[in-house]
Amino acid sequence: MLQFLVKRLISSLVVLFCIMSISFFLMRFAPGGPFDQDRRLPKEVEAKLRERYGFDKPLYQQYVSEMKKYLVGDFGFSYDRPNQTVRELILETFPNSVELGFYSMLLAILLGVPAGLIAGMKQNSAVDHGVMSISMLGVSIPAIALAPLLIYIVVFQWGWLDDYIGWEGVFRVLSEKSQKPMPSGSIVLSLVGDYRFEWIYANLKWAALQKKVLPAFTLGVYYAAYFARLSRGGMLEIVRQDYIRTARAKGLSQWTIVWRHALKGALIPATTFLGPATAAILTGSIVVETIFKIPGVSKYFVTSAFNRDYPMVMGVIVLYSCLLVVMNLVVDVLYTLLDPRVSYDKT
Repeated sequence: MLQFLVKRLISSLVVLFCIMSISFFLMRFAPGGPFDQDRRLPKEVEAKLRERYGFDKPLYQQYVSEMKKYLVGDFGFSYDRPNQTVRELILETFPNSVELGFYSMLLAILLGVPAGLIAGMKQNSAVDHGVMSISMLGVSIPAIALAPLLIYIVVFQWGWLDDYIGWEGVFRVLSEKSQKPMPSGSIVLSLVGDYRFEWIYANLKWAALQKKVLPAFTLGVYYAAYFARLSRGGMLEIVRQDYIRTARAKGLSQWTIVWRHALKGALIPATTFLGPATAAILTGSIVVETIFKIPGVSKYFVTSAFNRDYPMVMGVIVLYSCLLVVMNLVVDVLYTLLDPRVSYDKT
């Protein structure tokens, strides 16, 4: 396993280097530039700006200079926000996307995986047809249509949510509203103590959480539907295996067969999707973040791409790539836990 992890780490670094190189040249070869927007700059000012940011140098010199910075995690200052570094902007916005992604992924797994497994156990039943119909609807409706629909029904028709626009990060809410400051050290230690549960309850009441319900549901519906379809397919494939027939022949109950013999194998297809899904959902959705006015990293990424803010674009690309590489590695390790036949000891 250690040898496999070392090989994957080396290959991941090579992949990240290639992604950074390709992204660099794609941005440079794309029409326009950071100073070619609607704003008209005097030629002298534009020349000074190009000299300041190194655009007056040959392309290969720009590449070498920028890659040296990228490899040590230095993406410089944002063109649109020259007083802030890319690292500061990402640290400011990415936690909001992480929190949104966590709620959405939790919703997707808790709804999609059990529904798919139950549908696979009850093939061709009313439950199976219902789950598949709902999942088909879930993967078909885009977020740009689902979000306004949910707002209209839940807020204006049912009147369930009074405040659904904006975003307050959970840790910022806790630290700002609590009468007692957050203790230093582990976040786990901050959740224990004789007063912690009352303190958390007071700060995480519905007024703070209701802003997260609709965005998390909007973003998580697609993934829940996809998890349901994959889990159902995995269960259908497993229940046809010989060892499942043998378990039935021994007189084991349906739930015993599922929990002891079929569950791990049935989860493999969903686990395969877990890597890219987590990377995608953690980075948020530009549609969801825009509609619900969430200051997440995806919203800034799209804005930076339109404005040719090269440092910010590159920083977010590297962040996305690292998430995808790490999650794929986690999925490979999970394979060994779900399927004993998979082993990386001899790779």
